[in-house]
Amino acid sequence: MEKLEQIKNAMAKIKMGQATIAKAQSREPGVNDVLVVAAFEERGVKATPRVDVFTYNAWLAKGRQVRKGERGVKIFTFIEKKDGSKTPRSVTVFHISQTDSVSA
Repeated sequence: MEKLEQIKNAMAKIKMGQATIAKAQSREPGVNDVLVVAAFEERGVKATPRVDVFTYNAWLAKGRQVRKGERGVKIFTFIEKKDGSKTPRSVTVFHISQTDSVSA
């Protein structure tokens, strides 16, 4: 039963990641993009938001796993609730260089 629950949780994360990818790729560039690029440049990494920078769950949905111990960049965004209101939320994004391909 525990294994089934783990599979369900993994599938839920992948589904959430796919939604995150679709949402991110449909947005216009914004302030967060500038912050993400600057933060990764400080680390010596050339980053392009929505191309090689995504959240943990989005990387899972793309078939990649963020390596243990990697530190991402925190950004603030707004999450839209079912009633249409928006709530601020912090999310962490990771560069593709911080991930490994997940082998099936």
